[in-house]
Amino acid sequence: MQNTIKKSIGLLIFLLFSSCTCVPDIDTPKEIKASESAKVLLINANTDFEEVDVYSSEIAVLKKLSYFWFNKNYYSIGIESSHIKILNSSDKDLIYSRAIIDLDKGSKYSFIFFGNEEKASSIIVSDSIEEFNSNFAYIRFIHSSIDCKPVRIELRKDFTSSIELAQGEASDFSEYFAGSYSVDFFEKETEKLILSVKDVQFKNGSAYTILLKGSSEVSNKNLLVCEILEMPK
Repeated sequence: MQNTIKKSIGLLIFLLFSSCTCVPDIDTPKEIKASESAKVLLINANTDFEEVDVYSSEIAVLKKLSYFWFNKNYYSIGIESSHIKILNSSDKDLIYSRAIIDLDKGSKYSFIFFGNEEKASSIIVSDSIEEFNSNFAYIRFIHSSIDCKPVRIELRKDFTSSIELAQGEASDFSEYFAGSYSVDFFEKETEKLILSVKDVQFKNGSAYTILLKGSSEVSNKNLLVCEILEMPK
């Protein structure tokens, strides 16, 4: 009889714990599965924030993203209505937020945070290259300067190619022969040369982003620069 009572009590305890649903800690990070995410490269081109923290739907993606160095890693971002938030790394104040929808599963993108403290903005562009040919270098241009007017960009080798971009615009990747190039930036309206970079090397089988960032105002410590970014593979 006693054995029967003990077995009954044991069964009741087992059923009680089996039916308990544990509530996870709200701070527990969610795991973003590869089948539910896109890959995003994060770039900080905002002249007033030298380090920022990036969150996607309340999940920390990358902390202390620097203005001065190029992060070469892609990070998983949920493809269904992800909300990007940018915080100042020093005081954790929210400085920018943006909803991102309709990312393609498994595809790669670049997210460029630019502007200044008064007016922050962002660009998101696809990093996919259709019919990639390893016998060429692939190059695109992005205008992320906060106060620079629309520009005309010349890429020169044995020939010259030209493209015009306004602030916040990006070109598609285009095929070029490998070798040494010069990159010149002109104000579109005045044709004034505002920036020139010489002897830039591009290799076959690689893709590059030529990023115009910084300020054209001489009082700004982060002046206008051209960043040549070799894209991670």
